[in-house]
Amino acid sequence: TGLGLAISHSLVSMMGGKIGVESVKGKGSTFWFTVEVTALAAAPRAETRSTHHPLPVDSISRTLAQIVGMRVLVVEDNEINQQVAQEILGHAGVVAEIAGNGQVA
Repeated sequence: TGLGLAISHSLVSMMGGKIGVESVKGKGSTFWFTVEVTALAAAPRAETRSTHHPLPVDSISRTLAQIVGMRVLVVEDNEINQQVAQEILGHAGVVAEIAGNGQVA
């Protein structure tokens, strides 16, 4: 859909970077971006016990099958987040209606 590239362009621009593409007919395209970042010292790792229990694949498949065709209302004021939510939900077969705030919703 080209939505991913539009989102990438917005994110890279917000970080003061550049994004581009190099295409060769019959060979394909290479997309690239550059941003300046500052290296930070690694944070010490905290020893924690995970209470996260991943869902079995068959459970995820059943859940996805149940939401295909559903219509949802996404209320989000950030345009990039709206696009990301709509793209993710669309790939899951969900029709997303977007509202920019609670009053619009």
